[in-house]
Amino acid sequence: MFKTIRVRLGERAVIFRNSIPIRALEPGNHIVWGRRLTEQRWQSDELVFAALPEVRALLPAEWFEEVTLATRQRGVLFRDGKPQAFLRPGVHRFWKLDRSVELKVWSVDGPMPELTDELIKLLPAKEYIDKVVQEHERGLQYVQGKLSRVLEPGRYALWSYRERRSRSAPWICGGSRSRLPARSS
Repeated sequence: MFKTIRVRLGERAVIFRNSIPIRALEPGNHIVWGRRLTEQRWQSDELVFAALPEVRALLPAEWFEEVTLATRQRGVLFRDGKPQAFLRPGVHRFWKLDRSVELKVWSVDGPMPELTDELIKLLPAKEYIDKVVQEHERGLQYVQGKLSRVLEPGRYALWSYRERRSRSAPWICGGSRSRLPARSS
């Protein structure tokens, strides 16, 4: 007994016999012989995917990449220079079938990337702080309960994370610099 399987462009599939993965399929028509055949499909334009280790062992290495982000790292997958997926700490697998797919990784201890409109739409609001200090204001940035710096007028974008979230948000104070409280030593 045989089964014809059509894998569309933008798809990848794995064939199972008796619930055991036996073969990975790329786009095209495939004839598979045997009984109790099933399949699992993925849309490769959805960059991030999940698959069991036994299934991943059948996928050709050039089809995907696996990356582990540390606790203080964040990543963004780009396709054709446009942000497509935000990655938090942990293990992630993504399709590399399109050569324009690129992963950029940042440390939350370093500066944020340039916040384009596309990136702002993609980043979860709880992952960063974006504040504007007006010309008549000064901002105070506290890190772990201590004043770390006075922010002059301008735009400030900072990563936000559990250790930092409640302690290092810039607090915006109105008025002139002379009205700021004196810094204690």
